[in-house]
Order: sequence, then C-alpha cells, then structure tokens
Amino acid sequence: MTVILEAKDLVYDYPDGTHAIRGINFKVEEGQMISILGPNGAGKSTFFLHFNGIIQPTSGTIEIEGKTLEYDKKSLLEARTKVGVVFQNPDDQLFAPTVFEDVAFGPMNMGLDEEEVKRRTQHALEVVGMSDYAQKAPHHLSGGQKKRVAIAGILSMQPKIMVLDEPTSGLDPNGASDIMQLLYDLNDDGEFSETDDAYIDGDLHYPDGNTYPGFDLDGNGSIDVWDMNKNGKVEGLDDPRGS
Repeated sequence: MTVILEAKDLVYDYPDGTHAIRGINFKVEEGQMISILGPNGAGKSTFFLHFNGIIQPTSGTIEIEGKTLEYDKKSLLEARTKVGVVFQNPDDQLFAPTVFEDVAFGPMNMGLDEEEVKRRTQHALEVVGMSDYAQKAPHHLSGGQKKRVAIAGILSMQPKIMVLDEPTSGLDPNGASDIMQLLYDLNDDGEFSETDDAYIDGDLHYPDGNTYPGFDLDGNGSIDVWDMNKNGKVEGLDDPRGS
C-alpha cells in the first residue's frame, strides 16, 4: 500500500524546554484506521498537531504523500486540505454564527466556487446526520451534535487523512457509541473513497469497548505498537497495524 503520511525522527520541545516528543518514526498507509493510545499528558494531541503543520517540530520531518511538509503559507494550506484534524473539544473548532457557515468555512478558504462549496457543505451535513441543524447556532447544540458538525467541517474539505483527537471525549456512553458508529458507517458505506483514505485517532474504541490495533504513546514521548485485540505488544514500526 502507498504511504500517505510519515513522521521521521520527529522531536518537539515546548518553549519552556519540556521534551514532549522524542524521535518518533511513524507511517500511515492508504485505507488504514489507526489508534494512538496513551495517558493524559503523554503527547498525543501535540503529536497530532504536527500532521498538518499546526505545530512545527523542533527537529525531524512530516511527509504527506512523499512530500516533506514546509511551513510557508502556501504549503500549509495544501497540507490542511490533505490532512484534516478534528479537535478534542469541538468548541475550539466551531465559531461561525450557523452550522452551515461553519462547515462551509473550509471549502470557501480552498477557493472553490459558490456552488461547489454549497454542494460539499450540504453533503457533509447529510452524511453526519445534521442537515436539519444547518441554520442552528453551534453553541446551542449538544456535545455529540457539536462533534458531528466538527467532523462535517473536515469532511467538506475532502482530505486524504482524517485525524480525530479523542473523538468520544466528554460524551456519555450513548453519545460516544453514536459517534463511533458514525465513523464505522462512513467507512463501510464507502464515503471515504471520495473524501478520506485513512483515519488516525486518539483513544479510539469500538462501540463494544474493544480498541483498534494501534500505537501507545507513553509518558516518555515515544511510540510503541500495540495490538490490543490480541493483548500483545508488537515490536517495530513497519506495520502500524501489527499484522
């Protein structure tokens, strides 16, 4: 399979000198669904924010479809059309007066014409089951509804990769199950054949409580591969699925 995202010797230190990420090597292939597991403060969110240039590493590189990410305005815009990040807290992502305007923001900034922006926005809202809320104010929505709108905002940009930071965080069991079922349904229905080639998720679980095979980001800022379905640690990073 084709590698569409790769981190090479990635290091990130916070301005106060704290070592957050230490020499991570990581790759994602087309069609993969990967979970990165780890305790709070391990560095998962910091790691995710490197994928489309929201954070620039202290050293090391990110490659998207074989091209090293640069940090000029044009390169970052291109990266963010290919790698979409859904933040852990949807309130950090939703800001427009209406749901429709929020979901339309990404396509508009891609320079698409009005009809294409409208088509993508309507389709993304339909896919996540939020069409009836298009003219609602985002801050009037429930936590689960906000998550759906945040996902729609990324889907409307049709990225190659979707990154979700703790997609079920802050939701009750039913809400968490609904969000996870949405992701499975999108994948099963082939929705991402047009919009999405891979998932990367933080602390992602199946509706029945089992975890995806994935990565464990420990407190030392390194990544280990785990196959949680087999309850065994898999050494090496060549195959993130541990197969």
